[in-house]
Amino acid sequence: MNSEKLPTDNLLQESTGQLAPGEVVIGQLSEISPSGEALVSYPQNPSSQPLPAQSTVPVTRAQLGRQAVLMFTDGKLDQPLIIGFVHSPLQEMIESFEFSAAQADADEQRVDADSASKANNLADDVTVDG
Repeated sequence: MNSEKLPTDNLLQESTGQLAPGEVVIGQLSEISPSGEALVSYPQNPSSQPLPAQSTVPVTRAQLGRQAVLMFTDGKLDQPLIIGFVHSPLQEMIESFEFSAAQADADEQRVDADSASKANNLADDVTVDG
């Protein structure tokens, strides 16, 4: 009988529902609850619903849908801990574009308000003889 350990012996231990120490899982930030709690989905989730997660990094609504790097408190699959987010140059570009578009809209509204104010001031300065 061969007592050599297989590489998979250190991975998910299904009988205990725990991960090997130091193992990470890639999940997804699914939603943020009304109270601001991050909810994550991941393949090994023992529940059919996203689970609340603690986090070591700031979590914002802008990150919804992003891939989250997860570890688990005491290796328990029902206690996710977000340790970061997968860096995506495409996502960064999209977020930057969305910020630029929002900034351009705000600038346009400010210009429109300034133009309206100047037009009102001009109208006050004009007098008609008659």
